[in-house]
Amino acid sequence: VVELGNRLHDFALTAVPDGPVPPESMTALLYRDGKKRFELVYAREWQLVAHTDNFVVLRYLDRGDFVAQATVTPLRRTASDKTLSDEEFTELVNATPGWEPEEEAKVEEITKLGGTYTIKRLAAQGKLDGLKTTQFCYLVSSPQGDQLVVSFTTTPAQVGALDTRDLALVRGITFLNRVGSGE
Repeated sequence: VVELGNRLHDFALTAVPDGPVPPESMTALLYRDGKKRFELVYAREWQLVAHTDNFVVLRYLDRGDFVAQATVTPLRRTASDKTLSDEEFTELVNATPGWEPEEEAKVEEITKLGGTYTIKRLAAQGKLDGLKTTQFCYLVSSPQGDQLVVSFTTTPAQVGALDTRDLALVRGITFLNRVGSGE
């Protein structure tokens, strides 16, 4: 039998939240890119299913049903304050293997993240490998020239279930300081 003695007091429980479910800020997960380009804080409802030097794949399941897949793809670092144009971003998305857009997608700029990152969002309908698909693609860029694309792929019937989880995941991205990395 181990005596707890003075090590456990009521003040040790002050950080434990009230209620049956802890807030998301206490249950969030962290993914740090192996090349130290970015990190991602994301909700537990997203499951990390693959990661390589070139991309990270997460899936969102609701009670076992597939809702969406998110693919995070870092791009080459550019000169400061230079980012892909709307046309270049659209071309990049349309070059996705197996993707057949139904109509021209429109790019919109989302508010800046923390006053530093710029986010562009492209929403598109089409077919991916022959299946009717909705894509929400985000281009996230920093003033230092860091860029990445986050593509959310879902069926048109699951767009409502995705809700704002796509933007919440994108807002969890932080570019890491790579001063002197030569990239």
